[in-house]
Amino acid sequence: MVAPLVGYAAVVLVSAGAGAAATWWAQRDDGGWEEVGAEFAQGLLEAGVPLASAAAEGTLTVVRGLGGAIVDGIDSAFDAIRDKLRGKEPDIIAGFTVGAIAILAGVFLYQSVKNAKDAL
Repeated sequence: MVAPLVGYAAVVLVSAGAGAAATWWAQRDDGGWEEVGAEFAQGLLEAGVPLASAAAEGTLTVVRGLGGAIVDGIDSAFDAIRDKLRGKEPDIIAGFTVGAIAILAGVFLYQSVKNAKDAL
């Protein structure tokens, strides 16, 4: 079955990796994609349908969006934590102090027992 060469917006060569057979995909004007044979893809290219670099464009879009998303996420997390803890600064400082003393006491006791060489 030979499909007409009109109605296609782009052609993409997709490789599945080393040793795998590459496949050709053609994007229809309606935005959908369909797998096509190599001869059909060559016909599309000769008819002037552009060869799209979908992988490069997709990767670039992800990288551009990722940086902004990380910064926005960190900013939102900071704002949420700040709003939740606002007005409770003395309690927070006391809690961190108690936690630090408890950890230090635990480490001191563990090291004392370990260095005594009569336990464990």
